[in-house]
Amino acid sequence: MPNVMRPGGPARLKAAALEFAGVLVEDGLRETLRQLAERNRQHADVLYKLAQQMLEETGYLVGGCTHVEFWQALQRVLPLRGRPSEFSDMVVLNYALRPRVVASVRIWRNAGLRAVLLCDNTDWLDRFEARHKIFQEFDGVFNSFHMHKTKRDPAVYEEVAAKLQLQPSEILAIDASADALGVARKVGYQTLLFGNPDRFMTAFEEVLGRNAGKAGV
Repeated sequence: MPNVMRPGGPARLKAAALEFAGVLVEDGLRETLRQLAERNRQHADVLYKLAQQMLEETGYLVGGCTHVEFWQALQRVLPLRGRPSEFSDMVVLNYALRPRVVASVRIWRNAGLRAVLLCDNTDWLDRFEARHKIFQEFDGVFNSFHMHKTKRDPAVYEEVAAKLQLQPSEILAIDASADALGVARKVGYQTLLFGNPDRFMTAFEEVLGRNAGKAGV
């Protein structure tokens, strides 16, 4: 079971910051690239790694280009049959919402604690929101595409804490990326590595039991 890491000793939590892809929803980009790899007889893992590289090199992850430019850059390296608009539609459709995680967020907020989305994503998230209206489940949304920096930058976590008017140690970062959580811990956040929904529910309920009614917000 994933454990909550407390870099500065036990502290009462007042907010949770959840990643979107891989936590709130299935990783739509990974699934899309798996489908494209199968269609184009490519290796899915190689294609996913290359796409991650292109997200940063093109600047798409921080709002530096359009989805069309991102996909065209990827197609210049590996031939992928299809149009950029089709690929982005696939990503958004493959963001399968995890109802149990949404339910956890609602329980968390009903207990008087805050929850925000803190994600390295693009305007794919905006397109998902247009269809599903999920932002209403949160007290704020922080997306690298609009912040113009990713979670590799400690300033992202500092900015979120400042916006929430909380100390970093009062915020629980929930992510499927151990690297992202490593940065969060250096800033002072408590962290929870997302493995799968069942283990997440168990760990999250334990955290909630220790903090419900103590938020003071």
